[in-house]
Amino acid sequence: MKIFCVLTTFFLVLVLADIKSDILGICIKMVSKSNIKIEKASNYNNENGNGLEYAITRIVYGGWYSIDELNCMITVPEYVDTDSIKTIQNSIRMQKNLQKDIDFILGVSFFDAENKKVGKMVKLIEERRFRTTQQLKTSIFHASTKIQRLEPLGEARRRFVEKALKNIIARKLAENEAMDKMICYLIALWISTKTVLKTPAEYKRGDCIIEYKTDHNIQYRSIQDKIWQVDVNDNDIQIKELTVQLQEEYFRV
Repeated sequence: MKIFCVLTTFFLVLVLADIKSDILGICIKMVSKSNIKIEKASNYNNENGNGLEYAITRIVYGGWYSIDELNCMITVPEYVDTDSIKTIQNSIRMQKNLQKDIDFILGVSFFDAENKKVGKMVKLIEERRFRTTQQLKTSIFHASTKIQRLEPLGEARRRFVEKALKNIIARKLAENEAMDKMICYLIALWISTKTVLKTPAEYKRGDCIIEYKTDHNIQYRSIQDKIWQVDVNDNDIQIKELTVQLQEEYFRV
């Protein structure tokens, strides 16, 4: 009985590791496809202006996603809890949503055939049988390799997204738009591209409060038709105008 339990546990570990490895592979593939779509949107222009800028604006202002979802979807796709199959699957879902949203907003589609292939891969995973001990070792190795491959994909994406967000925010500032929830989210996403961090944000009574690193907040508010970073403890202290920050190579607080 003990031997049976040990074998059962072993095979369960084998299957879970194998499934996780394959799902990570799908996640990487979806992030890569989103990157291609983002680059194409960045080079696409129509009556609405730049495709990527227009798509990001519509996605953010559509109110379809939380700031955490927008971070994972757009700015830091490599932030995936690789110990959780559910979290990896959610990351895949967010990348699919991004691709569909860009298609819907711009009226173009690049990946219909490829998405069908991904669906077939998922079905194969569900039908897969138990593997040998050597295959378990191989799966764990590949899982580790795949995690590392997400980082350069995130870096490559941010080259396009950071520029798009910077241009979107600059236009809002040029139009003297006051701080609101959507501009707050845009600022948080832009900071995410500069810091490679998730940037939880909250818009509260005219103030945009963004979590910068752990337990450290930064704050923005409108002051005389301009948006300023202000001291979180004393909002009367103006630190730096957002227009100036947009022109700086590195984000500093």
